[in-house]
Amino acid sequence: MKLIVSAKRVLISSVCLVFALLIFLAATITNHADMRETLAEWQPISKPGDSAAHSPSNSTSANETSLLIRSNESDVLGGSGGTRKEDPSFSYFSRGWNAECQWWQLSGLSTDGYERIELSFAVKGSNTGPKNFMLEFSADGNEWHPLLDNDNNVIKYNIEPNNKFHRHGPYQLFTGINNLAQLHIRFCNIDTESVVGETIKSTGTNYLTDIAITGRRGD
Repeated sequence: MKLIVSAKRVLISSVCLVFALLIFLAATITNHADMRETLAEWQPISKPGDSAAHSPSNSTSANETSLLIRSNESDVLGGSGGTRKEDPSFSYFSRGWNAECQWWQLSGLSTDGYERIELSFAVKGSNTGPKNFMLEFSADGNEWHPLLDNDNNVIKYNIEPNNKFHRHGPYQLFTGINNLAQLHIRFCNIDTESVVGETIKSTGTNYLTDIAITGRRGD
């Protein structure tokens, strides 16, 4: 009788051990399958200097020369974050948003060798700054197309009239972004409506920060 009980205990222990091992292996495989790397990010830990262009705060070697720039050769200024504890401490900002189709641009990126690309960022704006934005991409810096998410929706966002940073994403981008030797992304204001529903002015300000582009190495 004791031998039968002992055998049952050994069997139960063995089954539990195998089951735990299978769970561990499944979790390991899942984590490895979606192990993400930062391709480039602009997350300043101190107030950025005023400049025509800003290099990433962290990147892969292929993205070290990528830049954050503004349209019309406007300088990208260094600013503080918002007023809430969860807001970023520092940001980039620019004035002069007085026309349609101006933009921020992430220039000279590379996703070569990566897939499942994701993009996230934080934004806010002044009352006279632009409200409505759409993202675009280009593989050559000349021909631009709407940037789509993984469900083929055009990525758009609005600036809220509360002077608070709002985080967007991470958006998983459509597969056309994978494995590109050159990639440029623009954050374009699509009309002249201001944050408070009037018309944008040259004093209009837009803030952009905590930009992160991540991906997974392809098989």
